Parts: sequence; structure tokens; C-alpha cells
Amino acid sequence: MNAYLLTVLIFLPLLLGCAVLAVPAARAHQAKTLALATALLTLVVGVLAWVRMDTSGGMQLVHKARWLPFIGVDYHVGLDGISLFLVLLGALFPLLAMLYAWHQDLPNAGRLFGLILIFESGVLGTVLSLNLFQFYFFWELMLVPMYFMIGLWGGAGRIKAVTRFVLYTMAGSLVLLLSILYLGVQHQALTGTWSFEISVLAQLALPATPLVDLLFLGFALAFLVKVPLFPLHTWLPDTYTEAPPVVTFLLAGVMAKMGVYGLIRIPGQLFPDAMLRWAPVLSLLAVIGIVYGAILALGQ
Repeated sequence: MNAYLLTVLIFLPLLLGCAVLAVPAARAHQAKTLALATALLTLVVGVLAWVRMDTSGGMQLVHKARWLPFIGVDYHVGLDGISLFLVLLGALFPLLAMLYAWHQDLPNAGRLFGLILIFESGVLGTVLSLNLFQFYFFWELMLVPMYFMIGLWGGAGRIKAVTRFVLYTMAGSLVLLLSILYLGVQHQALTGTWSFEISVLAQLALPATPLVDLLFLGFALAFLVKVPLFPLHTWLPDTYTEAPPVVTFLLAGVMAKMGVYGLIRIPGQLFPDAMLRWAPVLSLLAVIGIVYGAILALGQ
């Protein structure tokens, strides 16, 4: 059972979220009930994974299966201390969002709840992935329901807001994909085999420091857009304003945290020296963002 626990945690909200979307709009109450029960069950599975963790350290509850072996892509998930907090957060917040929206008069509320479940699956899959290609798949899966939730249930300026949101995140995702593919190609060139395993790529001997810095910045850009770090934050004000409150709750409470997690998990593990070199710059940008935000808040 332990071997499949994380897989159940990821795919339970995805499969039942799709089922909720298939429920006719006229049966919104039944759809919402199914979605709420799924979110509650997902949280129970997440807590069960926490209870079954071995506190001695290392990656826990690992499940690995062959997926696309000819290009080194395996289905590989695991849980450790870094990802545990976000697993619990990612399982709890969608449930809280549904409880908040339960009595609100939202059009097609059942569909909204189904999209929240798919978003939850994307979050959990991202946090638990140990293969870069798989990580990218779930990273993008988070964006799809968020696009529809803002675009369909947002305010009067939702189209402009969601367009800017998608342009920023897609630009970051493109750079992320190119960086991942380059690492895979480099691994094949140096070893003769394909691999996108994070632990394997962390051992890859890349040739030059400028190249390592460019790769680090490629990964960092994609993750810092999600945080968002100044000056990559300009999509945030309109998006948070135009999104319905339940979606803003998920954006601020979950998606922003995913950017920080991605920065620590991927470039922090693959390029630790580059991370140290660029830490002062990132820290300075963070401070500028804090001061800039405070000044704007005082002005309002």
C-alpha cells in the first residue's frame, strides 16, 4: 500500500475532478458534494502519508515505474521533509476553498469545484515528482484550471488579467522546458543514455560556469514568475483583483509557494554553486519588492 500511496494522492483529485466536470450543470449540488468529498479524502491520504513517513530522513514512500524509457522519462514520486509541508498545504487549501465557496451563488459552481480538484492534482504532482519531465507536466497542469477559473468566474476585467497571467507563466514555462531539454541532451551526450531524473542530473558534470549560470537563470525565471519576484510581478495585481476570492485564495496560498519550492528543489539541487552566486541578487530584488510594495500600500 505504501508504494502506491503518493500515486493515489496525486491521481485521486485528477480523476474525480474530471468526473465532476462531466456532471451536468443542472446537478451542481451533486457535483459540489462529490468534489468536496474528494478533497476531504485527498487530505486524509495526505495525512496518512505524513504518518507513514520515516523520520530518519531521505526520500520516503517512493514509487517508480517505467513510462517513456527510450528518452529516460520514468514515473517517479517520493516524499521528504521539503515536500511534506506543501503536500499538506496543497491537500488542505482546496478543501478550505470549497468550504468557503459552498454557499456562494456562483454560476456552474460544480465545474469550478472540478477545476479546483484538477489544480490540486497539479500541485501535488509537482511537489512529489522526482523526474524533471514529470515535474514539468504537473507544473503545467496547475495552469490549465487556473486559466479557466479566472477567465470564466473572474470580474469585468478578467480577460485582460488572465491574458497577462498566461503570457507571463507561458514565457517562464517555455524557458523551463528548454532548460530541461538541454540538460537531458547534455546527459545523453556525456553518458550515452537519456535521463531526466533530478538525482541523476544533479551529478552531471557540465562544462563551463557561464553555461551553468544560464541554466540556473532559466529555471529560476520560471519559478520566480510564480512567486512573483520583482520585477516579474506585474501580472499579479490585475489577476488577484479580477479573480474570484476563492481563486485568489488558491493563487496566494498555494501557487506562490510553488515558485519558492521549485527554486529550492530544482536549481537549488542541480546548481547549488550558481544558487550561491546569485543569492545576493535575488535577495536584493526581494528587498526591493518588499519596499516597493510597502510604499505603494502607504500611498493608497
